[in-house]
Amino acid sequence: MEANQPPLPARDLSIDILRGFAVLFMIVTHSIVLFYSGTARLLDFWVWWGATICYSSFLFAFSAVYGMKLSNGNIDPLKHLKRATILFIGYYLLAMWAYAWLEKTISITAIK
Repeated sequence: MEANQPPLPARDLSIDILRGFAVLFMIVTHSIVLFYSGTARLLDFWVWWGATICYSSFLFAFSAVYGMKLSNGNIDPLKHLKRATILFIGYYLLAMWAYAWLEKTISITAIK
C-alpha cells in the first residue's frame, strides 16, 4: 500500500459473517435444485430455506452496508447505476439460458 493512500475503513464482522453464510446456503440450494430431481423432504426444506431465508438475509446485509456508505456520502450514483444495469442484464441473460436448458430447448451436447 502506498503511503499517501487513506487507511481502509473497518469492516463489520457480523455483517460479513451473515453475508457469507447466506452465500454458502444459496450455493447449497442451487446445487440441490440443479442436480437433484427427487422428492426428499429434507432437501425440499433446504431449497425453501435458501430461496426465502438466505435470500432475505443477503438482501438485509447488502442494504445495511449500502446504507452505511450512503450515510457517509461515499456513493457515486452513476457508477452504481452502471453496475446495477450490468448485473440486471447479466442476470436476465443467465436466467433465459437456464430456462431454455431446463426446459430442454437447448442442450449442452448441442453446443459442443
